[in-house]
Amino acid sequence: MASPESEDEKWPDISSENRIKHEILFYSQGPVDGYLIGEEARDLFLHSRLPITVLSKIWNLADVSNDNLLNVDEFVLCMHLIQEVLKGRKTPGDLPENLKPKMSAPVDLPAITSIEREAYVKVFQTVDDKRKGYLEALEVRPLFQASMLRPEILAKVWDLSDINKDGVLDSDEWTIACHLIRIIKQGNELDGSVNPFICHPDKISPISLQARKSRVSQYEQHKQRLMSLKEKRKNQNLQEKKRLDLLKEKVNIEKELCGLLQNSGNCPLTADEILNLNSRNTEDIDKLEEIVSRLKKEHEKVRQETVKVILGEQKLQDEIRRIKNDTDELNKRLGTKHKKATKDPDPFHQLYEQRKGKLLWLTCVVSLLSH
Repeated sequence: MASPESEDEKWPDISSENRIKHEILFYSQGPVDGYLIGEEARDLFLHSRLPITVLSKIWNLADVSNDNLLNVDEFVLCMHLIQEVLKGRKTPGDLPENLKPKMSAPVDLPAITSIEREAYVKVFQTVDDKRKGYLEALEVRPLFQASMLRPEILAKVWDLSDINKDGVLDSDEWTIACHLIRIIKQGNELDGSVNPFICHPDKISPISLQARKSRVSQYEQHKQRLMSLKEKRKNQNLQEKKRLDLLKEKVNIEKELCGLLQNSGNCPLTADEILNLNSRNTEDIDKLEEIVSRLKKEHEKVRQETVKVILGEQKLQDEIRRIKNDTDELNKRLGTKHKKATKDPDPFHQLYEQRKGKLLWLTCVVSLLSH
């Protein structure tokens, strides 16, 4: 009978290609501060359709920090274990030595500037002369080779850029590739995990904590812009209204003065000049009234939009509370050191208990209905 050690030796190393694929999947889930909360990762792993008890064992093997959070290395390990078990391999009792995470620091990837993005897109559009919307490997190869980087580095750039693994690069993926090559040419190395979604944060999972935080932040910024615009239109309207009132008062005074001077026979203006003056004043009043009316409508439109945003913000309160709870839970787990014996139940064990409780409740209901 094989010993546990010999069983461990049969587990293959994580290939570079699979590691990159798993890392991209990890970053697509929008980790916060480099971690995925257990419940978020759990829902992803459930797609494997492995039994909950098996997933629980895999989780506890990979969660070497015992905090029910997964960093990128622990997530990659989870995915590797799941894939091998799906191939028919038995879940190991202990984590094989060759699979223990090295916990390497992620690459600090700077964001793409708008000028860089524009330059990359122009190259993409030039090469994609048939407007397919993507570049194939044969089209990309000469451009990659022009960088004079080693083939294995360019292969890694391709794997990191092709985030949906369809074998071609769309415009967004092309910008990632160009950005990575530029960073490497500047003397940097891609030794750790790379988060390509820093270049395109809009592509991360919409249900992730990071994406939810971003939506709430954008909503708040939109509200602040509307409130600022509403106040600006209000002040402009008041200012132009004051100008209109002053102009009307001036015109009335001029009319009274002209009338008095005409009655006394001392008016310096002819009848035609008075008509022209009245006509110009009428035009000025009409223009100001039009401006005031337009500003009033704009103010009302912005006010209504602001009201809608504020009402919508109330609907976001549940989302904001969930974000706060998730963030507090993340900080709490990161701030507490656990061992295997003291760690909280893993998310699959929690799910198992929830389903067990629900099944017990349904059994009781059926029993009561049958009597």
